[in-house]
Order: sequence, then structure tokens, then C-alpha cells
Amino acid sequence: MVFYNVASPAGIQRAVVNLCNSLSDRGHEVSLLITDKPSQSFYKLHKNVKILYRNNPEPLGGAPWIWLKKLRWAHIFHDRIKEIVQANIFDIIIDHGTAWGLLYHQPQIERVPVALYRHFPANGFPFGKFLYKAIAKVGKPSRAKSNKNVVALTNKTATEFHQLGWTNCVAIPNMVDVAENIEAKDSGEYIISVGRGHTRQKGFDILIESYSILQNQKTKAPKLLIVGPGVTSDKAIAKQIKNHQLTNIELREASKDIHQLIKNSIFLVMASRYEGFPMVAIESLKLGTPIIASRVDGLSEIVEDGQNGILFKPKDSKDLGKKINHLLESRELLIRLKKNAAKSVEKYNKDNVCTMWETYIGTVRVRLGFQDTRSKGQ
Repeated sequence: MVFYNVASPAGIQRAVVNLCNSLSDRGHEVSLLITDKPSQSFYKLHKNVKILYRNNPEPLGGAPWIWLKKLRWAHIFHDRIKEIVQANIFDIIIDHGTAWGLLYHQPQIERVPVALYRHFPANGFPFGKFLYKAIAKVGKPSRAKSNKNVVALTNKTATEFHQLGWTNCVAIPNMVDVAENIEAKDSGEYIISVGRGHTRQKGFDILIESYSILQNQKTKAPKLLIVGPGVTSDKAIAKQIKNHQLTNIELREASKDIHQLIKNSIFLVMASRYEGFPMVAIESLKLGTPIIASRVDGLSEIVEDGQNGILFKPKDSKDLGKKINHLLESRELLIRLKKNAAKSVEKYNKDNVCTMWETYIGTVRVRLGFQDTRSKGQ
């Protein structure tokens, strides 16, 4: 596995750790190559997962100049990962969305297959579709980049990548893996929303605006708890809450007790502008907590409207406010959604998802002319 770091308390780090741990539990030897300075993983990483490190910190910045930084980063990192591959024996390299994985132009390196695992849709950042289409077209003369092994999180995103020229793209979702013994505690009624601060992706501004609408309508809404890395230092969030004079919104940094907080909440709200296949959504449902979510790719594949949650029009704070008020007033609906929640994500359990990965790895190796190591009992 290749990723920048696993120290941050974000969904992609959770997904990387879950996949490493679960494949390791099934007897696979798993190495995790991180490029930022090693530090303790925020999520528990099994001790038998081998940590590798090459000092090549993640390039940061905004579009369009970030792509010049990422191009340079990928060029430097290529030599460093080549050294690691030459010194080890790997069946496959799974790149979790680094610049190297995106810009590297071969389906294998040093005779080892490379799979690019995209955790976001192509439109997840400015000019995303244009970028993916351009990279695929550049690779077509040598049948390299366009034939690279790509894994998306949803069928819709896989189809989108295929239409952009990435011909070998399949869908494998994130897995849900939460403790079974978390009990609900009576800690007062509240609604929860979880995600990173300092980004418009999670739509906290849309959610806060919906709360101001409810307040203007004199609707008595319970406390809103917003939890995630950077939310307490996000000046835009603080300013919006202050401008609307909202006193029933609490901000908290990322917590190791997040599953307990979700379990205790009335429901989870995800007002995202876009998503890949959010961990917090499938974890919330596994915990029996329904979701009100924007009807965007990723969320709309997880949330079944009226069955385990409610969908609202993306970016529409008025519609979100109506859906929040409706679910608060309809306890019968809330009970039904809670009852259906856990069962609705059973298909994403770690055994099912690991089997999908094992099948995929074997298929990729055979297609590229390698022996499927599963035939050796590995």
C-alpha cells in the first residue's frame, strides 16, 4: 500500500488502515509505504503490517499550481519507490491516490502490477474531469496510462473514469469495520456531522445555513455537534455561526470516541458537495444511526431514501432544513430508519470487501502475465 500518511483522523486514513488490517488478518503480508515523516497512526494499525518510509512529504497548495508541485513530487518519488520494489517481493502495489499513482504512466513498475485506488470522483476537485481525460489521452499512443489498473469506490465513478479513457476501471467499495459492543448512552439529544474543516467539500456552510433557517422559523432544533480535524480553527465556520447568532452549535476536534458520539446522536447529517464512498456514512449506519445526506455520488449509493436515511438536494440549505425538521417531527420514520440502518451496510463487511480485493489482485496479475499467487496457497 502507498499513501502519504496515516496520522490524520480522516476518512481516507481510516480506509487505508482498514484495508491493511483486514488483508493482514486473512494471512497476506502487507507493507504500508508512507511518504510523510512516520508518526503514530490515528487509527489502530495492526503490528504485523510492515511500515516502510521514504522522505517525500505530500505537496500542498491550491489549483492550478499544485499540479506543478505534484508533477515534481511524482518524479522524485518514482526513484524512491523503485528502490523499495527492487529490494522486496510484492504481488501488487495499491496506490491510495498519491500524485505518483496518478501520473505514473505504466500499469506496472519493475515487473510488479500497480493499482490506482481513487477515493474521490473525477469531479472531486477543480478541472478534475479535464485532468483525468488529458492524462488518459496522453497515454493512449503507448497504451500505457489509459490501460492502467484503476479501482473506484462506486460503480458510477468507475463508469465515469471509463468514459474519460481509463479503460481498466472496476469498483470496490470501502469496508465497514466498527466495534459491535458500543452501547448508546443518554447524553442529551443532538444531531451530529463529521468531517474535515477548512474545506468546502463537507458542506458545513450549507448545514449551518439550514440551522439558521430553522431558527428563523422558530423551529426548536436540538444541538448540532460538528466534529472533525480543523473545525474549531476554521474561521469561515466560526464567522457563519456568529453572524447567524446560533447558540445551539458545538464544534469539536477529531475524537477517538467518534463512534460513541455517532451512536448517541439522533441522526447524522452529511451536506457534502461531493464524496467518494465516505467511511463515516457506512460506519454510522452500521451503528444504527440513520443519515440525512446530499444526493451526490457516493452518498446516494449508500443512503436509500426513506429506508436507512433521507436524501436532499445538493447545496440546497432550505431543502436540508425541511428534511431535518421532517425527521425530527416523525419519530415513527426515525425508528424505521434506525431499524434498517445496520442491515443496509452488511454487504460492505470486511470479509466481502477483502474477497473482492483478492479476486481483483489475482485478475490483474493474470491479465498482465503473472501467476495468480492464490494458486500457491498464499
